[in-house]
Amino acid sequence: MRTFIAFALFLQVSFLGAQPIITSQPVDDVVCPGECGEFAVTAVGGGLTYQWYELEENDTTILNGSDSDFLLYCERRLLGMRVCSVK
Repeated sequence: MRTFIAFALFLQVSFLGAQPIITSQPVDDVVCPGECGEFAVTAVGGGLTYQWYELEENDTTILNGSDSDFLLYCERRLLGMRVCSVK
């Protein structure tokens, strides 16, 4: 029996300075434990920065090395929600 993990994505946009325009939102992903998945966001605007986070029940964690518009994850455990902040 295969166990599947579902990931939900929400995008947070910060409106400091010029407003970024999100042209492609991340799409929810489902992967099996031990497999890899990916999220991507596309935005336009001047000097954009990206940061991906993991949200769990009472905790928010910055994902190391996740400061681009693309997130590759390979995990062996159940994970919380992934969130991307675009500024």
